[in-house]
Amino acid sequence: MRDNATPSISVIIPTFNRATWLRQAMASALRQSCGDFELIVVDDASTDATRELVANVGDPRVRYLRHDRNRGAAVAKNTGIGAARGGFIAFLDDDDEWLPAKLEKQLAKFNTSPAGVGVVYAGSSVVSERSGRTVHSFTVYAREFTEVDFLRTVPFTTSVPLLRKTCVLEAGLFDESLPGAQDRDLWIRLTRHCAFEFVPEILVRRYIHGEQITTNLKAKIAAKEIICRKYHDVLSRHPDLLADHLHRLGMLYCLDGRTARGLSCFWQAIRQAPTRRTLYKDLALTLATPRRHRQTLLATRIETVDGIRLYY
Repeated sequence: MRDNATPSISVIIPTFNRATWLRQAMASALRQSCGDFELIVVDDASTDATRELVANVGDPRVRYLRHDRNRGAAVAKNTGIGAARGGFIAFLDDDDEWLPAKLEKQLAKFNTSPAGVGVVYAGSSVVSERSGRTVHSFTVYAREFTEVDFLRTVPFTTSVPLLRKTCVLEAGLFDESLPGAQDRDLWIRLTRHCAFEFVPEILVRRYIHGEQITTNLKAKIAAKEIICRKYHDVLSRHPDLLADHLHRLGMLYCLDGRTARGLSCFWQAIRQAPTRRTLYKDLALTLATPRRHRQTLLATRIETVDGIRLYY
């Protein structure tokens, strides 16, 4: 490290009551081949052994910040950004893991990229904690993104990119009103402020274990509602894409037993994409047999990994 007061990278781990997972995440950060970083652990008022775990690490690069009450992941990430001293920021979810050369390879890419690049991302794998098998690999690589691209799909999540701090500040930090999809929202806004680059390798492991936002149906619904409202102007210029979001929101409502809201979303989606047959099928099944439709959705539209339902 050049100077303890001015590291090149600030690594931020927001955490809440995940001391067991946090141990692995911190270890993967501290064994990075690039050592020019500080590691900021933001404890969102944990009641487990998180404080003691961090205190016992014994590495001078580690800083510990704690909220006096639980305020949510987005607030914890923003707390970390506010304390960051590095010119680059990397977030590491407390249940994810980095491969040892992640920061080194991403920083090297920044050093050979134009000044307008503000995000360097990479590939990631998704691993089932119960079986140890790799479920997915995300290896979508592109240099040009628009806000529409990130409204269509999310090729990388919070633990993946290395970010230029000035670009994050210009984009406006994480939206603290979002209970999920905070990363997608920030990536959308970053497309307005900087260019993207990538390292074409898998550098992050993400774990499915059942106690995460992906498995929280109500949180996914609330996040989808906010994204649809927040980017309605953009979505309305792309009817097929708006129909995609409304269709997905309708299915989530139906899965949560809110049939009337599900039907409303299906009708709105049909107005945007009147030739899409699956919309009429979901509408008809919900009207006829909502319970059976829910079972069909669970069987055919919701991914299940080793018994864990994922509401992507």
